[in-house]
Amino acid sequence: MILNLPNRVVSTTRPILLIAVGALLSFQNLSYYLRFDFNLILTLMALPVCITVERHHRGSWRYAVLSVGLLALYPVLKVQSLFFLGFCSFVLFIIDHWMGKINHLPMALLLVSSPFALFAMEVIGFPLRLELTQWAAFCCRWFEPNLVAEGNRLLLGEEVFRVDPECMGLKLMNTTFVLGLAFLAYFQRKRNQFLPLSFIPAWGLLSLLLVLIGNLIRIVLIVFFRAMPETPLHEIIGLVTWLVYTLLPLLGLTYGFLRFWGKPTEAKTQHRSAPFRNGVLMTLLLLGLLTGININRDEFRNRPKQQELATRELPGFTRKVNDHQVVQYENDLALIYVKPGVHFYGADHTPLICWKGSGYQFRNERILTLGEQQIFAAELLQNDSKLFTAWWYDNGSHQTISQWDWRWRMAKGEPSFRLINLTCSSEEELHHQLQSLLSHSLIPDSV
Repeated sequence: MILNLPNRVVSTTRPILLIAVGALLSFQNLSYYLRFDFNLILTLMALPVCITVERHHRGSWRYAVLSVGLLALYPVLKVQSLFFLGFCSFVLFIIDHWMGKINHLPMALLLVSSPFALFAMEVIGFPLRLELTQWAAFCCRWFEPNLVAEGNRLLLGEEVFRVDPECMGLKLMNTTFVLGLAFLAYFQRKRNQFLPLSFIPAWGLLSLLLVLIGNLIRIVLIVFFRAMPETPLHEIIGLVTWLVYTLLPLLGLTYGFLRFWGKPTEAKTQHRSAPFRNGVLMTLLLLGLLTGININRDEFRNRPKQQELATRELPGFTRKVNDHQVVQYENDLALIYVKPGVHFYGADHTPLICWKGSGYQFRNERILTLGEQQIFAAELLQNDSKLFTAWWYDNGSHQTISQWDWRWRMAKGEPSFRLINLTCSSEEELHHQLQSLLSHSLIPDSV
């Protein structure tokens, strides 16, 4: 035991140093979009729980191949999540190759916490909250026939119940998925089994369904007991329903998946290791890719083509283009942003993220129907100020609020869609400006 201690220390120190070097070489690019927030802290806390290392089985190249592929695609597709996942695959390769074979749950955990997944949760959470409000209204009418659903609000006389991001938002979904993966890791160790990678997506979809069901029950109970926001009863109902109707069923779901589809862990008899020299060469190759991308990071931003910035003049507004190639129209009554187009697979510049980044909170989210056109709308709150905002996607010939619609049209070759965001200081002015903007598109038909 004493004779083996130095080798064990060396085998642990080397990977830690290599990961630290890779993080330093990638820091500037990672810091561009990676934020030290609740989601990152939760992921870092869950990572040691989800990872298992089999020291008898070393030398795998699977994460090295994945890392090279992702880092090679990043300059071509210019999707930030590819760099993040490429770096994460590099870290997993170092552990997998230099310390011992690891399971696939860490990659699932990092994928759930990637910028793409967090963006998808934020964007999908918005229409889900609106739909959840309609479902809750349907259920509540069994005991409150006069209840009315309006956007993300339930109106019962003078009482207003909101389905806010805290009910069906990024933090809740990410927390549920991360804890679910921690449950899965625990049961895998306890039962000496593992869940095949092909079953993880189905497990994730069912986990999302449990989040929806738990939140639906939560809203119904809040209305039934008249538990207004910022009251102890409101918070108690939220915590209890999350534990009883989401977390505990997720615990049973995870156990059931492993019981019916789990595979026995291989007996620890095989010993395999790749040549030391090959591992060093692959590590140097990945460090070189990370360094090269980090040095040239500004060339790999997902910027639009210059011709895509073409927009029409708007009488009565001053027009300018900012550093992020966003076209801005402004006067005393309204502020209009025309965001640059992105590829159909890329993350768009949704106000759900941009306004929150400026310190605003979204309230009273809803869908406005003006003629045949639907528009997303919401109130923006910051301290004592309130603004009214609306947004939609436009490519000069078609306007939509559906993520699937504009992405599918672009995938088929239609012109690039731009996000148009209108903000006013009053709701009346917002409706007036919307009527004017929707009557003629700001985007030329030729774009």
